[in-house]
Amino acid sequence: TDFFNLFCIFLLIILSFIVSILTNQDGDFYYIKEVVQFNIFSFFCSYFIIKFYFKKISTDVDSLVLVFSVAVFFQLFVSFLGLLNSTIFDLLFKFFDSTILFENSLDSYSEFRMVVVGTPFFGSAIINCFTLVLISAYYPIIKYKKILMFLWIAIAILGMLSARTTIIGIAISMSIYILQFFKFQSKAFIYLFISAIVLFLLLPNIALNKQFSSIQNFAFDFLLNYKDSKASDSTGELLEMYKIIPNNLKTWMIGDGFFKDGNDFYYKGVDIGYLRVIFASGVLGLVLFISLNFFVITKSKIPYSIFIFSIF
Repeated sequence: TDFFNLFCIFLLIILSFIVSILTNQDGDFYYIKEVVQFNIFSFFCSYFIIKFYFKKISTDVDSLVLVFSVAVFFQLFVSFLGLLNSTIFDLLFKFFDSTILFENSLDSYSEFRMVVVGTPFFGSAIINCFTLVLISAYYPIIKYKKILMFLWIAIAILGMLSARTTIIGIAISMSIYILQFFKFQSKAFIYLFISAIVLFLLLPNIALNKQFSSIQNFAFDFLLNYKDSKASDSTGELLEMYKIIPNNLKTWMIGDGFFKDGNDFYYKGVDIGYLRVIFASGVLGLVLFISLNFFVITKSKIPYSIFIFSIF
């Protein structure tokens, strides 16, 4: 039943977009390719891992959290090696190039942020945030406490080098640790607080190479001087984009059928996910897309605290 309901939602999303294409007599299929197809592919990958891998070892929470966290750490660590060594970087992105990157701009992006293999930029931030929250939520009841403590610190630091939005996951997971400190008398918060202070003092003084120093500034400068940082510029640009909204009822209802402006930039120059979906397939498409995410999260059997933060 769950499978049937899930694919009914996928089908409705595709149909709503086709209605927009047919009504407008114009459009592109980037929304289907980058959003719908990606979600379907991700679902099958996840199902395969759970069905065929964990059935052979263990389905307990400890194994799931540990393997998930190690996978995210490994992805970040390999990308970090690429940051430090141009040969490794070229080799990685020869085999694992991402369609999310704008054409011919990989080198320019890598000058000021760590490009993560597989899930660059905001996608990486979302995965980083979820992993940090996952570790903190399960920490009091899990067996691999020392390993997960190391993974939390490593993912937090490397995650910031790839996407500043990782700070959201750090803040949420630290809040969970604080609540657990009072509820379970867990010492995790104390260890993390001490580690954070030490790292905060050490990181500005670490200089591995010129490119790393540039990425350091990108990742951490906003914590010391937000007003003059690139994060402030990004936030300002984002707020300006909220002014770009549909100006007619048809677009609000069924969209314009476009997700991108050519091969590179998003339609109307909007970098806000909700508005991109509205321009592609209207409010109807947005409701269906949110329903898809809500359905998957409610069926994931995750703790209530992670459920709330995932919706947030």
